[in-house]
Amino acid sequence: MSQIFVSYSRRDGEAVRRLVEAVEQDGHHVFSDEDVYGGQQRRETIVTAIRKADVFMVVLSPVSIASHHVRSELDIAEGEKKPIVPVVIEQAAIPAKMVGQLAGLQSIDLAPDARAGYRSVKEALRGAQTSFASRP
Repeated sequence: MSQIFVSYSRRDGEAVRRLVEAVEQDGHHVFSDEDVYGGQQRRETIVTAIRKADVFMVVLSPVSIASHHVRSELDIAEGEKKPIVPVVIEQAAIPAKMVGQLAGLQSIDLAPDARAGYRSVKEALRGAQTSFASRP
């Protein structure tokens, strides 16, 4: 199906792992920083992966919104004009430095019901890819 780049804090690893499994079950290929291996240039590999992605999914939590890496990846995705799908795994106040990129985007909250949230994520990924593909 499509290439999804997921941006998250490693401290949220368990919740992100479950999310990635659900997305991969829908046929998507998910790239994260865990796909960067020893000896690779991390920054270059991440930039290339974001550029190749059909959709950029950012996982939001108190720790991820404080992460320099998540912020940097979000900046790259915005610069590449990637469709952004925000997924909330734990409520957090979005800092001013991220508000512009996430303004107007409907986030998907996994906290109340993860299964329903996973279905919403899958629908959002399909919709984001379709709308991105139809751009001039």
